[in-house]
Amino acid sequence: MKDSSDILIHEIIDDYQCPFTASEVHGFFTGLVLSNISNIDLDKKILAFMDIDDGSLSKSRKLTRCIQHELKSSNLNIQAGEDNDYKGIASSLAEWTYYFLISYKESGSSKNIDNRTIEILDIFDEISQLNQKYKVDDDNDINRESLNDIHDFIEKSVQYIFNKKDDK
Repeated sequence: MKDSSDILIHEIIDDYQCPFTASEVHGFFTGLVLSNISNIDLDKKILAFMDIDDGSLSKSRKLTRCIQHELKSSNLNIQAGEDNDYKGIASSLAEWTYYFLISYKESGSSKNIDNRTIEILDIFDEISQLNQKYKVDDDNDINRESLNDIHDFIEKSVQYIFNKKDDK
């Protein structure tokens, strides 16, 4: 696909000197897609937080549509670094969830959020601290299995939140 989210993320980073990693940008924009905010507020949040100029808004809107499409087709893919670089994978997952949490906003009061979503957000908060609270194990099989489980949890959880939002 010409405008895949991965391509658009790297174009935003390269073309607009965005100071964030691909994981951070993807997490941030995915959180925005799942948020219940107006397009005007969405644009303001992108410009303010991503530290990029308004020339990037066209590509930013394309990225949000691309992520929406991926979620609608249950095809969101979070890139998490090189296969055997477990510290890099852990960092990417931590960055992704941290920036997702920064941009994600539920509509209404927190009383209207279902318990499963609250639990997911709490676990995302814990994942965002992987590098501070946890260290990579000496056993690569354990690293691979644990990080794959975390990766799968993130993708399934984001899909759950999207489906829950889509049901409303």
